[in-house]
Amino acid sequence: MSSQPAFYCPEAEAEIADFVGKTMAEEASWTNDAYRACHDRLVAEGANLSNYGFLDIAGDVVDLHTALGVDEINVYGVSYGTTPAMMLMRDQPEGIRSVILDSIIPPDVAYLETVLGSLTMALDNVFAACQADPACDAAYPDRATVFADVLAQLREEPVAVTVTDDAGQEHAVTVDDVKMAHFVYDNIFIGDGYTTLPASIYAASEGNLQAPATTWLGYVGGQHAPVVAENGSGAKGMTYSAMCLHEGSITDLAKATAVYDGVDTLPSLRDWGVTHMLGEWLAPCEYWAVTPPEPNTAIEPVESDLPTLTLGGIFDEQAPPRISQAAVERLSHSFDYELPAGHALLFVDCGVDLMAEFLADPAQEPDASCIDAMAMNWVLPE
Repeated sequence: MSSQPAFYCPEAEAEIADFVGKTMAEEASWTNDAYRACHDRLVAEGANLSNYGFLDIAGDVVDLHTALGVDEINVYGVSYGTTPAMMLMRDQPEGIRSVILDSIIPPDVAYLETVLGSLTMALDNVFAACQADPACDAAYPDRATVFADVLAQLREEPVAVTVTDDAGQEHAVTVDDVKMAHFVYDNIFIGDGYTTLPASIYAASEGNLQAPATTWLGYVGGQHAPVVAENGSGAKGMTYSAMCLHEGSITDLAKATAVYDGVDTLPSLRDWGVTHMLGEWLAPCEYWAVTPPEPNTAIEPVESDLPTLTLGGIFDEQAPPRISQAAVERLSHSFDYELPAGHALLFVDCGVDLMAEFLADPAQEPDASCIDAMAMNWVLPE
């Protein structure tokens, strides 16, 4: 966050109160205009945005390895970090002792085309897991139907909810179906967050929308707060350069929208996917001026015989095992595990145990008994 040039986008800074009552589509439209202005400023300042892709990130790891002067390194990549990690495995394997790939996004997969299908599948998996647990099933017997009804009601009649921020200021947040969908996406994002989902859906059905309203307030706060390194702000100029060099080489807004239109899902989830995943992350690639390398090895499949541990969560709505199965099969010396968890197995005790065992001896298959011992601690009524 202290790198230079930082590629921050202060053009997106704004008063949070200006967005709490907006729809997600309205917020995305305003923010896209801000990012376009950021892009134009960076280019006018002489930035070559094409030099900041995943291949360049992999090259930075090689340079760091050299600068450290160590013989061997262990490489860990999570989520989008797995993409340059896999390029590193393929292009610069020298001196790599082992690799851990956590929640994999393979270089040759059009990731943004997959998210709506992955979210829909993750919800189905959570609902099925709840059904298989007698206590959860008894507490939330009609979870899928209740969820669909909540979305339909909020689509027809959004609800104003008063939320108090950390500074004690009250905000009137309008919760509609797309914001509820975003809350659900955010709710099962990390680790065992999925265990709260049935309870959250039933609370919403009873009129308690504090949680989705608070999630929206946090979201717009992250989008529009002052962008400085001390706040842990993301450098969106860097993000979009890497994203558009990669995703922009595989898909575009029209193609990805057509894919989403073909997903068998609830209308509110589809609208969330088009508005947020495509509107927030892919739409800027329509104007972000980057040129992929020729040949573009960044989007080619990866084969490797390095010792590798691959981890995926069956409730992961971002990077579930279904999008990386073919990629994992091309890693000839890998140990592959699926855990009953969401995104980022680094935040799950069993995931950490598997990583520790693997790092102790990358040639030895880890003891995976902790997976069967993982409990689903559903949030149940008191």
